[in-house]
Amino acid sequence: MALRRSLVLILISLSVSTGCGKKSTAGSVPQERIGRGVPQPAGTTTTVTFRNGEDDYWGTADYKTGSSAPANLLEVEISGGVILKKTYIRFDLASSEIPAGAGVVSASLVFTVYRENGCGQASDFLDARRLTQAWTGSGDRTYSAPPNPADGVLLVPALPDGAGGDPNVLPVPQPIEIPLSPSLVQGWLDNPSSNNGIAVLPSEDSNGMQLHFFSTQESTVSHRPLLSVSYTTDTNEAPEAFVSAAPTTGDAPLAVAFTGSGADADGYIRAYRYDFDDGTTALTASVNHVFQSPGVYYVNFTVMDDGGKMDTAIAVITVSEPNVPAEYPSIGFHPVGGEPAASAESVAPGMTRPLPSSRRNILVWHDQIDFNPAAHTAQAVFCARNTVGSQKMPQNRIEVVRAYNPGWRVLQYHLAYGLTRSGDWTDKNVYGPEKTKFDEWMAAREYGNNQLKALIINSPLSSYSSSVDDPDWDVLYGENGIFDNSLRNSSEFYYCDPGYDPGGGALWRRYIVDETLRRMQMNDPGFNFDGTFFDTSHEPGPNLADYCGASAAQWYTDSDVCSIPTASQYADWWNARATAFYTAVRAAYSSGGRYLVLPNCNRMTTGWYEPAYLAAVDGGFVESFGCATETTSLVSSGAGTWELSFGRTVQYIAGAGRVLLAVPTPDVSAVNLRMFCVASFLLIKNDTSYYTLNASGLGAPPNGYSGNPEWFPEFEIDVGSYLDDCPGSLDGLRVAGSSGGGLYARWYTGGLVLVNSSPSTTYSIELDRQYYQVSFSGGGWVATNGSKPAMTLSTGGAVSGTYNVPPNSGRILRVAPLP
Repeated sequence: MALRRSLVLILISLSVSTGCGKKSTAGSVPQERIGRGVPQPAGTTTTVTFRNGEDDYWGTADYKTGSSAPANLLEVEISGGVILKKTYIRFDLASSEIPAGAGVVSASLVFTVYRENGCGQASDFLDARRLTQAWTGSGDRTYSAPPNPADGVLLVPALPDGAGGDPNVLPVPQPIEIPLSPSLVQGWLDNPSSNNGIAVLPSEDSNGMQLHFFSTQESTVSHRPLLSVSYTTDTNEAPEAFVSAAPTTGDAPLAVAFTGSGADADGYIRAYRYDFDDGTTALTASVNHVFQSPGVYYVNFTVMDDGGKMDTAIAVITVSEPNVPAEYPSIGFHPVGGEPAASAESVAPGMTRPLPSSRRNILVWHDQIDFNPAAHTAQAVFCARNTVGSQKMPQNRIEVVRAYNPGWRVLQYHLAYGLTRSGDWTDKNVYGPEKTKFDEWMAAREYGNNQLKALIINSPLSSYSSSVDDPDWDVLYGENGIFDNSLRNSSEFYYCDPGYDPGGGALWRRYIVDETLRRMQMNDPGFNFDGTFFDTSHEPGPNLADYCGASAAQWYTDSDVCSIPTASQYADWWNARATAFYTAVRAAYSSGGRYLVLPNCNRMTTGWYEPAYLAAVDGGFVESFGCATETTSLVSSGAGTWELSFGRTVQYIAGAGRVLLAVPTPDVSAVNLRMFCVASFLLIKNDTSYYTLNASGLGAPPNGYSGNPEWFPEFEIDVGSYLDDCPGSLDGLRVAGSSGGGLYARWYTGGLVLVNSSPSTTYSIELDRQYYQVSFSGGGWVATNGSKPAMTLSTGGAVSGTYNVPPNSGRILRVAPLP
């Protein structure tokens, strides 16, 4: 039996016209959510296979063009961008055992490869495309060519070389499987005259590639081509949903009357549900609802019949902002009308400036903001109206932004295990080296002015002459330390040993709590912070030889850590100390949930290390979220890497209800990678998730400040509210039938988000309705007058039915086109 590689979700298309059926009867209301994204009951799934010579089936015909290979072989080839050889194949299903009325849920075509040449490159794709001419059994035929989507796509894997006279002959024949569009095979069953067969050929984007696979004339039956079809039999017809709304436009607050109904030809309607796209719901057929805030709302009205099948109709309500500020009227709000109300799910509900709900829209947290506070007020207004907060921001810039938005949030910057330098962000023009403050703090506790070395291992560029542990460390604390060479080691940075005191003593924790709380509690409004961003909180690298070997002698002493035998034991050692550190800090911060503890946890992609310490914090700053650059992207490094990072992000942050600050770092020109990143964010975000972009390739900022405000079109993508909360594990978002990487989906009131993390497999999904695919380009620096950069955000033509999601890609689909 063929492996299942294609994906199908069968959902009934949304109704857009009126109809009639049996009288609707309200039944018992289910407690679980009903609507888009909820699997429909589909009966029992059966899988059958078709191969000449098996089970008395002889309905397969095939041939090749442009090839002189023997009769038992088929062939495809492309060279220099020219397709030289093609394969044609047809499976007769007219008299198959699949019963009438069955619904195809997946299908695939399996060939057994005999010989390959040049395969295994990132662009070596095989396409399966439906023939548009009747089957004749010979000659080139017309097929559904690009730009039409293929009916099946496979990234051809690297195949082993043989050792004989022709090294391109595989030592053992290998099967390859092309997932096929279920709607294609469904058409063959419903209308046998439409079954013209398919053409199999290299994709036009493929490099030079040649494949020989066995034909129907091969003597070994198990090597012949095979078609696998999985189907269900279900006689229950889906209901139809209808909804009307009045009015559909107006200023906030807007009262709207909704009238819904349902019809079911073979049963009755047992449940209704409205998802109003503002976090509220109703379970009646008709209801009045008030939209308090401006925005475009995608109201989903769902009906369920007595057999559990559902249909959803959507009403679009546009609520306008009645009051536009007179000053800087050209600088709008994102989202429209200003940020949403406070999150009811925040881990820090007692904050003076509460975290906003991010259930709708993409809310932007801007990493590193800097500008001329005297000359560039428009940039400050732009930040105040379009972003929800920042960290790494000079104190006098904070005051300017908060003049236009007193609720704007700022995290103070501090190294997790060290002292910040004199010129680092919030310390600018205020402190000078933090070493001075630390020495004063130590002296006040009778440790003396010259004890920094006893607790801190300093940079080789610092003013301290030695970069090894002071002997006082052993005497005072009885534990040697290790310093992470991968952390910053530039001038004026001082690091405590990340394991010495977080687990072995309270001195460093006391200093961090005293100093950071003092800053947050100062009367100066510029220092009225909402928490602390602890930079470089992630673990050191797994190769201890890099940190404890001879080449690292300038950093290390004879630490116990260097004798830890395994990376996993080292991870346990690190987690225990980091957890103790953050537990103490958060306990001091969390009186009434007042201050946030947010570490920079990097990508979380080390296979040997689980970031268990994140259970002791309020969330995480995930740097290089989903991507780095076009050539070194997280997604291009193989199946599992994206899933490792995002699995941990879901487990420890988004799915655990913690705050997520997602910061991808692609090149601005890498639009496909940017789409992958923002789709990944929408896939896993929770009610306190915020997005930004640290893009490279922007060129010089408009006013010479490297932290100039930036803006990108993907920030403005609107697909409404997510219909289901982020689950506790990434597998809760995986679409059944996808693996090895995989296809993940999340339904929103106004759209559908799809992410294919597989580096090699194209997955297909049967769309539940008509959608419009989002695309964008441009973005960059905000001008000194507050103008957005040049950028576009648009939707393409309507897509429905079978929809292909290529490898390493994200897709965002809207239920309505953009104007």
